[in-house]
Amino acid sequence: MKPIVVSSISALFLSISASAQGGFVTDAYSKEYVFGSGGSKAAFVQSIFPLGNARDVASVVRLNTSQDAILVPASGTYGFAAGDFISAASASYVTATPLNPSIKALDYTWEVKEPGDLIVQHSVFDPFKGQNDAIIGFRLGLGEQARYGWMRIHRDSIAITTLPPSISDMATPFAPVDAVLNPFPGQPIRAGMPPELPSLQTSVVPDTGGGQGPQLRLQWPAAYAGVRLQRVASLTMTVTWEDVPTDGNDVLVPAPADGEVYYRLAYDF
Repeated sequence: MKPIVVSSISALFLSISASAQGGFVTDAYSKEYVFGSGGSKAAFVQSIFPLGNARDVASVVRLNTSQDAILVPASGTYGFAAGDFISAASASYVTATPLNPSIKALDYTWEVKEPGDLIVQHSVFDPFKGQNDAIIGFRLGLGEQARYGWMRIHRDSIAITTLPPSISDMATPFAPVDAVLNPFPGQPIRAGMPPELPSLQTSVVPDTGGGQGPQLRLQWPAAYAGVRLQRVASLTMTVTWEDVPTDGNDVLVPAPADGEVYYRLAYDF
């Protein structure tokens, strides 16, 4: 009998779409991250509002519905350090617009003094003062269906005291880098890191003399509800994964006669 080869693969279905629009007006730049097929999303918006001779510039992370929430560490700081847990234990940030929860990563006003090109900056709100990078935590949904994620933003320079004479030359103070959502409801995620997906543990159970032959034991954490066990006989031709009927997260299946089979965990999101 050929040696039994077992491979496990964890599958995460995640789609991200992004859009940007030119011109320096309200919502001068935006990038939207869409997670899964349900339309859950988080957005970064760079807005420039005309105020007479002045301009108000804001970098904002904004969510989609009143069921969502910007999250902050229990320490009360605005952003999470890389590796920090973002979870139900994180505090909700009180937002001024509860229908679309948001948090300002930077907000300042500048104006042109005539005559000449003298530009004066004032009214600076910078919760990430001295930082080029920041990680914003968020929650999408409520209760048992809440999912946790983060968005990383970056600026090339923390010095914004010297501004160009033309608004068309202004750079985005912050820009989005990436965003990740843990697809499993209720499961935490570490800031700046991918979600921890359930791993499929495999072992061979020898024939005990009952005539059933050797079996494969497949196990995965019970906390990840909704995952499906899938199987394919070979990865060398057109691959069509098929669901394996299961009752729980601890399964015994017959070992393949030719010694080769592949299993994975799949989750529709």
